[in-house]
Amino acid sequence: IEALRGRVVDLETGAPIAGAEVVEWYFGGGPSDGARPVHHVRYATADADGAFVLPRSRTGLRGLVAKSYGPKFAFVHPRYGLQRQARQQGDEWILEGDARRLEQARADLMPYCRGELDDAGARRIRAVACPELPQRDGDS
Repeated sequence: IEALRGRVVDLETGAPIAGAEVVEWYFGGGPSDGARPVHHVRYATADADGAFVLPRSRTGLRGLVAKSYGPKFAFVHPRYGLQRQARQQGDEWILEGDARRLEQARADLMPYCRGELDDAGARRIRAVACPELPQRDGDS
């Protein structure tokens, strides 16, 4: 898969969201009543202009198309929580953060932080967005 370019911006103002951690997942086929397996994950951090480049992947596009339902995007940022609004504009993807839904966006992080979701994308979100849990007495 070729490198993918995009921008992370505020939904209301259009201002760039620097430092946002962008994650792209490709989900594949699975049982109709069950979870779809993750075939591929890429991630990048938005620069000062909100721009990001997801690295080129060694995963073949033909294999992804045959087994995949396409990309899903999310980004994580301390002032925005977990956001999933994404749209394609020309050759790039625009991920939009809505600061008005911060409370819900932070709540959306909880399944990731608690480890309820455990694919490669979920682990990346947990690593960058979830504070370390305090050690209990007796833990090393």
